[in-house]
Amino acid sequence: MKLGTIVFWTISAAICSCYPSSQPVIGVLLATVNNAPGHYKAMADYKSFIEQGGAAAVPIFVNQTDEYYESIMSRINGVLLPGGGGNILTSFYARVAYKIFQMATKINDAGIHFPIMGICFGMQEMSTWPLKPRQIVSFTCPGAENISLPLHFTKNASSSRLLGNLPSNIAQYMTNESLAAHNHKHCVYMKTYFSLPQFNQFYNVLTTNLDGNGVEYASTIEAKSYPFFALQWHPEKPNFFQNLTMAFNRSLHAILIGQHFSNVLVEQAKMNRQSFKSVHEEKLFLFNNYCTTFSDTFLEHYVFTDADVPKFE
Repeated sequence: MKLGTIVFWTISAAICSCYPSSQPVIGVLLATVNNAPGHYKAMADYKSFIEQGGAAAVPIFVNQTDEYYESIMSRINGVLLPGGGGNILTSFYARVAYKIFQMATKINDAGIHFPIMGICFGMQEMSTWPLKPRQIVSFTCPGAENISLPLHFTKNASSSRLLGNLPSNIAQYMTNESLAAHNHKHCVYMKTYFSLPQFNQFYNVLTTNLDGNGVEYASTIEAKSYPFFALQWHPEKPNFFQNLTMAFNRSLHAILIGQHFSNVLVEQAKMNRQSFKSVHEEKLFLFNNYCTTFSDTFLEHYVFTDADVPKFE
């Protein structure tokens, strides 16, 4: 839904002359709206999560041409794959996410740093990427909905990009307190991880949790050779998801954890120096061009149609 022209004002020449700026731009992959062909959505808290770390956020539309994805991936500095639902292999979300993975891999192989972070369903999607043929490796996970849990660090955590420089107080909060917001019906079990060489050769597991039956699953993973990170839990929810029916921990320590992971994503994105062709072009793609709406299911979220896809310069 397009926002009126009152949102943007004339950018001064001083700002324009500084382009490209030091503020990275991170793309958020949209999902389709059930029973509404040509309509797409994104939770507003993912945009807020990105902005919390000091970056700007743009939607990445699904059901677009290869030219669109080549253009957007050459301009942004990273991608966030949000939580949600759908078929992990065949949905529009899944097909575009895999395309992003293939393109980001080539970008990184060319020596250009390009991070991806997947959250919840985004992690389940990322778990299919190394497998040939691709297959679903996330299974029903009891006792992991609407609950905050501590995270159990593995031996790989201390040497990882994502957790290696974790401040000691944040590490203590994460391991000793029930702060990580879990809200998932499926997960990747450690027995699955160890049984698939293509999977465990591509990813390190950084943290684990136990499901309601006491079975261990991977809750944070990181690619060994690429800046690709995936969290089964939600760092953004305590800070921005205002739903009183959800039992997420909203203590100061939980808020600080969310801030830290936003910072990590944005700092990774700053290592990429790609940019839009101009300030004007970047402005056209920002989430700020669109209105949010509310519902009992998604609370504050964005809804888009194919007519909302901006044009590249």
